[in-house]
Amino acid sequence: MNASLVRIDYQGMPVNFNEDGWFNATVAAAHYGKEVYEWLRLPETRRYLDALSRRHGINR
Repeated sequence: MNASLVRIDYQGMPVNFNEDGWFNATVAAAHYGKEVYEWLRLPETRRYLDALSRRHGINR
């Protein structure tokens, strides 16, 4: 579903979350002049995503 159920203001930027809690990371990164791949390559991000995947039984 594309409808935004929750809209918050994060450092002056509106962030829309869908009913599953997802938001558009590409739009958020662009607001700060960044690309999502920059965040995804960070060791901290990789550890976080690995832990999240294990917790929810998602094979990456």
